Amino acid sequence: TTGDADVGQPHPEVLPVLLAPPAADRDAYIAQSVEGSRAIGSREHFDEARAAEVAARGYDRCYYPAGVGHHLVAIVASPSRSEALRRFDKPALVIHGLEDPLVDPSGGERTAEVLPDAELMLLDEMAHDLPVVLWPQVFTAITKLAASATAVA
Repeated sequence: TTGDADVGQPHPEVLPVLLAPPAADRDAYIAQSVEGSRAIGSREHFDEARAAEVAARGYDRCYYPAGVGHHLVAIVASPSRSEALRRFDKPALVIHGLEDPLVDPSGGERTAEVLPDAELMLLDEMAHDLPVVLWPQVFTAITKLAASATAVA
């Protein structure tokens, strides 16, 4: 999203899950992370085992309980990026899930509006994740964009 206050806001029902106090241990962290992933993930394609595996790897790599709070403060404190995006002069593809409860699709739509000549790809079965089943569609769009950028250069 652009950071404009009138677009891209989270849906109220996901906030309690995302604002829960940090987990006290690895197992609790994995369970909490899976619940958070379920809350913002694609309903039809949610993979609990994969979400648990990603959470476990993240915890083992570096569990930093204050990180979520820092991330949220950075989001709230950041100004709009719309003017800077309007000056962007490279091909762009904005991919956004229509089921995204964390960043409302209006955020992706505004991003595509302000980026000159951006292509907007809205995916029906996607939320705030990238389900494996949608990888071919997304990879094809990215490859097409990359090929067009190379041809222009």
